[in-house]
Amino acid sequence: MSIPELENLLRVRKLSREAPAAAELAGLLRSARARLTDAENGALHLESRFDLVVFSVIVVSFVVSQLEYDAVAEDLIGLRFDPR
Repeated sequence: MSIPELENLLRVRKLSREAPAAAELAGLLRSARARLTDAENGALHLESRFDLVVFSVIVVSFVVSQLEYDAVAEDLIGLRFDPR
């Protein structure tokens, strides 16, 4: 789905904008840390260890992008994410 299509759904109130909850982001980071720990296990096949590391990098990148988005939204339009 394209950005204009998503924006249209926001406009007609079929979709609402929602910031990720802090607990969700923290859970993703815990998952990434656990996978990195597993990737250090030399008993696993190299391909499995590689997959664990790649997944962790993707998750951390996603979390960082969400935090950056929240900071930009706050600067531009005064939106502030309150994790409570």
